[in-house]
Amino acid sequence: MAGSSLSTTKTRLTFLIENRTVRADLATEHGLSVLVEHGGHSVLLDAGASRMLVRNAGVLETDLSRLCAIALSHGHYDHTGGLDAVLGKAPPDMPVYAHPSALAERYAVVPGEAPREIGFRGGDLARSRMRLSCDPVEIAPGVLLTGQIPRTSGFEDTGGPFYLDTEGKEPDPILDDQALFVTTGAGNILVAGCAHSGIINTVLRATDITGDDRFLAVVGGMHLAGAGQERLIRTTLALTEMKISRIGPAHCTGESACSVLAAQFGDRFLHCAAGTVLEF
Repeated sequence: MAGSSLSTTKTRLTFLIENRTVRADLATEHGLSVLVEHGGHSVLLDAGASRMLVRNAGVLETDLSRLCAIALSHGHYDHTGGLDAVLGKAPPDMPVYAHPSALAERYAVVPGEAPREIGFRGGDLARSRMRLSCDPVEIAPGVLLTGQIPRTSGFEDTGGPFYLDTEGKEPDPILDDQALFVTTGAGNILVAGCAHSGIINTVLRATDITGDDRFLAVVGGMHLAGAGQERLIRTTLALTEMKISRIGPAHCTGESACSVLAAQFGDRFLHCAAGTVLEF
């Protein structure tokens, strides 16, 4: 799966922004952005928390002017903060795909602390480019978004103190949460932003859409930081039982959950951070 040329591979994932880095010359922040190259098309999933994305793209010699689309996994600040900066480099009129709820006002409300606004950070340019849909969408040949994800697992939740009001009275179901996946003849490659719907529900959604339950890789944020022991155990067991060749948790998954998944998947575990390149 390793390599450096798309001439010998069909799909390449490059982590432009993540909480950690594999290279000292790359910036880190609490955020996520992954470049997905497939079949000659370049798509960006999420835009990190700031314009650090553009800086890292330059260091990695990533040409943002070749993007054909940006997809948003959901409307939180750490996935949309670099959107305007990217659009300044991207082709004119390039679409930004998102769920309609991605633009909602939202807050993190923790007892004893001031409410923190954590919503969408894009400006007027980003809003003018948005194509909003709750349904699965093919944003490039073989590259799809799950659309809104049914919550069927029974043990997964959004993973935090998320609300639609500053008083913490109206929980935010984060219905805009979605993931990107690439379809190949050998199985799917799934990239989650935060998996607020639950990573199990997310994998099941991609399976339902394609009819293919094989996954070459499941990578990205899985929002298991702070998850209780029962949820962590059930999630790990469910992932183990699925047809997942490799797993690469990132961003909001949490160090404890990453350690558990690394122990469970062994040499099938992928370390994903800014600068990580995965080729299939």
